Amino acid sequence: MIMSKAWNHGLNVVTLSTAIEPSTDGKLPTEFRIFVAGWNDTSKGRFLFDSEAAASVMASYKEHGVDLMIDLEHQSLDDETPEEPTARDARGWCKLALKDDGSLWAVDVTWTPDGTARLKAKSQRYISPAFTSDRETRRVTGMVNVAITGMPATHHAQALVAAAARGGFMTVEEFLKVIKALGIDLSTSMEDALAKIRGEDSGGSEDDAAPSNSDVTQTEAAAPPGDAPDNKGETKDEKKEEVAAASARLMRLTGKDTFVGMLDEVEVWRRSHLRLESETEKLAKERRALESAKRKENAVTLTKLGAETPHTTGLAKGSLCKRLMDEPLEEQNARVAALLAARGGKIPAEPKPPPEKPAQGTDGTQEQVVQTPNGPVTLSARDLQIAKELNRTPEEYASMKRK
Repeated sequence: MIMSKAWNHGLNVVTLSTAIEPSTDGKLPTEFRIFVAGWNDTSKGRFLFDSEAAASVMASYKEHGVDLMIDLEHQSLDDETPEEPTARDARGWCKLALKDDGSLWAVDVTWTPDGTARLKAKSQRYISPAFTSDRETRRVTGMVNVAITGMPATHHAQALVAAAARGGFMTVEEFLKVIKALGIDLSTSMEDALAKIRGEDSGGSEDDAAPSNSDVTQTEAAAPPGDAPDNKGETKDEKKEEVAAASARLMRLTGKDTFVGMLDEVEVWRRSHLRLESETEKLAKERRALESAKRKENAVTLTKLGAETPHTTGLAKGSLCKRLMDEPLEEQNARVAALLAARGGKIPAEPKPPPEKPAQGTDGTQEQVVQTPNGPVTLSARDLQIAKELNRTPEEYASMKRK
């Protein structure tokens, strides 16, 4: 659960995740589902999105009157966001819309260059809405923002099955509904199942339905349970063709010849992907921390070399300036190395403060403060001369004088 002091006014700010992937032509989606109609199960509990929730969310959204921000890992809401100038920047923007089935969608989605790069590189692969909800009814009351994230919080996240007809994805739940509607048992062999889906006699071969290797799309982790709306104008035959193509692809990917075997294999992949995502995000955070420490070290070195000042680097304010944070680290390291080489590879020593002058008497002669068991005693130049004539140390003479 992500909670920000700025939003903590008696309402929860919670996140749940849904997967997002570029299409086969590399384009990012311009819309995606946020909530299904009814209960949405997440690792943070169940949240209700019904007609009352829809009215509350849309009223708040329209009153605000601006596009919804898509940020990175909800850093714009997190008080512990690292000190990095772009941490709270938008990675995309979207509008909100309700579908006929009562679900809430992000539409007219646009992505910033950094958001596009992260999704295509799969640094982040999930969409995570942050929203307010009523504590008692668990009903969604308003949207805060949406984030791209690497760690999904959706409870029992479904796997995605590549869909051929519309070039997108269908959830496993949707896939199984079509299989069930066709009266196909999950233990049926794929050869018989594909024949039944296509309305053919048994004996049809896998090669008749299976796409080429170039058409194979990896199965990935997916959205919260719920019915994905069909594309407008999609016919029953197109849906069957879509399931047939997806089945053949799964058979090629998993090497299994029944739906049960394929779905079990997909679940193994899903768990493996989630572990990998978690480890990847952990490594990314460690790398960002190391890079941040190195940039601060460079800023200190540049200041000591006289190429920067505490004010131009931002060190005087406690955080580095945007210029040094945006500079590619490799180029910055090379610049520091070149300046060091020009100065013999040494960093100038810190200037030492001037030594304290000994105290002086009223006649301008030097005095000496001597510590005795009974406290400090100030000896004048004359006192020191007398001690010398008496063959006494300053400490012995100071004790005598104090007595």
